[in-house]
Amino acid sequence: MPFLSPSTGSSDGLVESFLHDMDALDHHALKPNTSKVTPLPKKRKQATHPSQNNPQTKKKKQPSWLKRKQELELLRQQTQAMETRVVYLQMKKTSPSDNSHFFNLQKEKTSALVEKQRCILAQNENMQLRSKLQYYMRQYEALQLAMATGEYQLKELQRVLSGTLRVELGTLRACRTHVFDMMERRLDARFHKLEYAYRAMYQPMTSIDTDNTDEKRRTWGCGVYKAGAAAFRGKNHLEYHVDIHRRRAIP
Repeated sequence: MPFLSPSTGSSDGLVESFLHDMDALDHHALKPNTSKVTPLPKKRKQATHPSQNNPQTKKKKQPSWLKRKQELELLRQQTQAMETRVVYLQMKKTSPSDNSHFFNLQKEKTSALVEKQRCILAQNENMQLRSKLQYYMRQYEALQLAMATGEYQLKELQRVLSGTLRVELGTLRACRTHVFDMMERRLDARFHKLEYAYRAMYQPMTSIDTDNTDEKRRTWGCGVYKAGAAAFRGKNHLEYHVDIHRRRAIP
């Protein structure tokens, strides 16, 4: 993995500079300060023990920078071992001999393509449904507008009709007496005419005109055909003139 493998040259340079600084600090701490130290009076030499003169028995103190250097070296080795392990695992995971991984990868790719096609189909269906919804919304708004217009027209028609009916009713109330009187006069006049005609029709006949009776006899061939006709004409029985009564009947 690239983020676990730092640059070797840069890390070595940093370690070397750090160790150099630590070495300088240790040397500076171990260097005696002769300017401030007062000379001590000379003492008599004492007999030294043989063990003190033996350099092998003298225990040398390990500097701190060396200890830190060893720790850094150990950490560097552990880091390299972990990086090697990571690279090995990656190579093992991406090995072409692993057929199951290849098949799984192909299966995942196929599933991804199928899901992508389904997503495209779903988006197209959503667009169609959105367009249908917009169309139905426009139809709904048009229907609401038509219903509102119809209600307004119905209210106006009711208002006009109610006003017209009120005017007509007022007019009828005002002239109903005159209308009824006029109808009554017409009915009375017609009744009087019918009564006059009825009485004239049933008057008794006072005389019969017999002067115009004629008898005729006709002889035709060997036989004799006798035909007689009597015509009775009555005058001045009923004076009825058609034109006069027709003009009277028309109001």
